[in-house]
Amino acid sequence: MAELPPNVTLAQLAYFVAVAEELHFSRAAKRLHISQSPLSQAIRALESNLGVELLQRTSRRVELTPAGEELLPAARATLAAARQAVNVAQGAAAAETGTVRVGFLAYGACNVIDLSLGAFAAESSKLRVQTSQSDFSDPTAGLADGAVDAAFVRLPISAPELETRTLMSEPRVAMLPNSHPLAGRERVEIAELLGERWLQMPAGDGVWRDFWLAREHRGGAEPLLGPEVRTIEEQLAATTAGGCVSLTPESIAAFYPRPGVSYVPVSGVAPSQIAVAWRRGDERPTVEAFLATVEEAAASLEGSAPELSAAAR
Repeated sequence: MAELPPNVTLAQLAYFVAVAEELHFSRAAKRLHISQSPLSQAIRALESNLGVELLQRTSRRVELTPAGEELLPAARATLAAARQAVNVAQGAAAAETGTVRVGFLAYGACNVIDLSLGAFAAESSKLRVQTSQSDFSDPTAGLADGAVDAAFVRLPISAPELETRTLMSEPRVAMLPNSHPLAGRERVEIAELLGERWLQMPAGDGVWRDFWLAREHRGGAEPLLGPEVRTIEEQLAATTAGGCVSLTPESIAAFYPRPGVSYVPVSGVAPSQIAVAWRRGDERPTVEAFLATVEEAAASLEGSAPELSAAAR
């Protein structure tokens, strides 16, 4: 088995994966929250350490070389394995200290999250909650790679290893630039939006991505795609800058008002379901106690018992 060259680091591999996926240094740097110069230096150092050219750069485009194409899936697997190793160790430590690790998305319903966390802290004084937020590239909010013990998610997700308990649902609305002809309407039909250029979620979970592209209404036709967005802030910025449309949960309009962005109710689309998720077969008392608290919190908001379902759709 070949050994990893001593000067190759996980950071270099992560930087390479970002550039390989974006095929654009500036976008990759923005995604990594670093400036472009250290990113370019890290890629050059990786190429030097490996002794191969991974990317072909021109003034107009970035392309993977054959070596880069071979490295990309291996680099992804290496990074995933490293994350899994860290998560296993942190999960064991959390269990020993009575900590429940809870993930959520920016698309999470803030009222049920806040109420659940507050109630759990009040009822379980000996247990501690550690929260983390994920972007749209991981709709499981950290559950898939073991980073958290439970998570607030938006269904549907494609994750048969998870269980979900549906807490509530809310309508999806259109996020439009103010300049859009439909922005001033009181309500639009989903059919009126299908021919527009749509912002897209990352391709990691196709079921989740398709839901937010309203693919079930397209009759097999491919959507006209705009930029990929990973966060609410990116979605808002791309809406105002690029004139694209997208669907978003109704509550986002209240939590993220922005000049230049209009939220318009949409007829003909199924609502978004908010759920709490956990790994199938996880019967640890700390996790079960947290799930029970979440169920009670959601019932107090909705006035009805949540539905138990599998995450696989």
